[in-house]
Amino acid sequence: MWLRAGDLFDEKTNDQLAQADGTLSTLFSGKGFGEDILGALEPQLQLVASRQSFSEDRPTPAIQLPAFALKATMKDPATTAQDMRRIFQSLVGFANVVGAQNGQPQLEFDFQDLADGKLVAAYFVPEFGQERNRQAVINYNFAPTLATSSDNLVLATSPTLAKQLVETAAATGDGEVVVNTSIELAAREIALALSDNQEHLIAQNMLKEGHSREEAELQVKTLLGILELMQSLNAELTTTSDALSLSIRLTLSP
Repeated sequence: MWLRAGDLFDEKTNDQLAQADGTLSTLFSGKGFGEDILGALEPQLQLVASRQSFSEDRPTPAIQLPAFALKATMKDPATTAQDMRRIFQSLVGFANVVGAQNGQPQLEFDFQDLADGKLVAAYFVPEFGQERNRQAVINYNFAPTLATSSDNLVLATSPTLAKQLVETAAATGDGEVVVNTSIELAAREIALALSDNQEHLIAQNMLKEGHSREEAELQVKTLLGILELMQSLNAELTTTSDALSLSIRLTLSP
């Protein structure tokens, strides 16, 4: 779709995509985003969000966000993995320059060897005396990470999540049914992630809705209670030679 944009979109959209392509080529060290970056990966992508925990010896953000990761399969792992690690380090360096101009914390690298690959993570460096701050700025939710193992490539906001994904064997299909899109939501994990920020949610409810604290607490606790009634929600879009099927399954807590 990126390479065939001229045939798919109107003139205004194509102008914006051309501008974006030029910017992305600069960020990706001169490589074309469509052919060199997207073209180096198989079409299937996996997007994962997971509640994350924070180390005792690092700052804990006041607002705790889930960790996110994008998993892809490389067509030529030997070449692509090396290129992606180099580009990733360049992007982190660029982010440090921009961040320094805006008074943001700086990132430092951490390199790890995996069973069949490598992991590069970048952590925000806390100011002196703030190493155990439990009300840190939102930046400390993110530790940009690139992990490669075998033919898997993972770009994540958490090294823990990245390592889990590259070490998990990819599921294989039966060759007849093709999964186009698969979505799975774990209600308990969502509830836990919201519980981590319960005070912030109550404060936002009071500000936006004009509720008293008691009313805001009731609404937030009601939402958490509804989520606790559910175990998971799955949606899957599959294709066969003669059919397109969508299945949705809601599993309630025991």
